[in-house]
Amino acid sequence: SAPAARRSLQAALERLNGKPGAFDLAILDRVMPKLGGRQTYDRIDENHPRLPVLFTSGYSPHAMDLEFFSERGMQLIPKPFARAELLGTVRRVLDGSS
Repeated sequence: SAPAARRSLQAALERLNGKPGAFDLAILDRVMPKLGGRQTYDRIDENHPRLPVLFTSGYSPHAMDLEFFSERGMQLIPKPFARAELLGTVRRVLDGSS
């Protein structure tokens, strides 16, 4: 439900802000309850500008603002994806390569 999702997102942001350096990566969906992925990214970026972010989406790349991702050097992995594809993308993001 929306209230549960809102609490969950708020709890995740509080946990991230309460433990600087404890997280290596954030994985966000383009569409999320209450606060979209881009808005969540903006909140994360305020306090953790160096935290790598991986976006995922079930939307066609043509329906998204790809400039937003490329300007920030972020990876976008389209759904559906195989486990190996996700793991490979996470590895590239953590290694700092595109």
